[in-house]
Amino acid sequence: MKKGVALQTWLLGYEFPSTVITFTKTSATRRKVIVLTSQSKAKLLGQIKNTDDTEMEVVVRPKDAAGGAKATQGYVEKIIEATGVDGGNVKLGHFVKDQPNGKMAEDWAKAVAK
Repeated sequence: MKKGVALQTWLLGYEFPSTVITFTKTSATRRKVIVLTSQSKAKLLGQIKNTDDTEMEVVVRPKDAAGGAKATQGYVEKIIEATGVDGGNVKLGHFVKDQPNGKMAEDWAKAVAK
């Protein structure tokens, strides 16, 4: 089992393929979880409520190629904005052994390379 799938299952009790989940710290006491996923999965994740110290934001990724690439780029910009790092020098961690593939993975690689 891939580590990303294991983490999703542990956190949410369900596997969310073609979904990117980012955990950020917006201040010393506040955290933000930003999720990039499809419309149907966004409905499920939209039920998760914000708490006093953690905010949840779900970004919907359209199925069409142009919309998907644009949504992925917007997602990366939200991560940069949430961290408050100037110049976009945000450090991103990932599971090294997990090798995602597909259009979403390609869009993600292009968006973080900018």
